[in-house]
Amino acid sequence: IAILRERPALPMSLARWGDVDVLFLRLRGVPALPEQVRSLFADNGIVDVRELSPFMIRAIMSLPMLEQREAGLSLDAYKVATDQTTVERLIEIWPERITVFAHSGNPLVMVRYDLAPGFETHPIPRGLEPRVVLELDPRHIEPPTGDIRVAAKSNA
Repeated sequence: IAILRERPALPMSLARWGDVDVLFLRLRGVPALPEQVRSLFADNGIVDVRELSPFMIRAIMSLPMLEQREAGLSLDAYKVATDQTTVERLIEIWPERITVFAHSGNPLVMVRYDLAPGFETHPIPRGLEPRVVLELDPRHIEPPTGDIRVAAKSNA
C-alpha cells in the first residue's frame, strides 16, 4: 500500500484473492522486472518477489469470470470507492476480493459490493466492467468531479 501511495504513476494494483495478496505490475513490452522496481520492493520489505507465468496470471485474473459462472455474480457486482475516508476504511478492514489501484492523490479501491456493504461506492461505467475488473485497468474509473449540489425541502 505504501508503494501505491508513494509511486502513483507506477501501473500497479494490489488484490486480495482468498488468503493471498497479489501485486500486479503492468509492464507491457518489458521482458523482465526492472532492477529499480525490485529495489523499490526490497526497500519496502517485499523481498519474495516471484514473476508469475502467463498461464497463472490469466488464471488469477479470470477468478471474477468463474464467480460469475458459478455463483451468478455479474461484473457489475464490483464497485469503486474513491472517497479518501472510504478507501482508508476498506484498506483497513481488507475484505475479500478487494483491489487497490495506484492513483495520483489517493489510491482507488475496487471491491465486490456484497463483501463490503454500506460503503460509499459507485458503479464502474457501464460497458467498461471487463476492462476494470478482468484486466485491472483503472484508467476508466476516475473519481467523480464537478460540483455536487444537494436540494432539500424542509417539512417544518
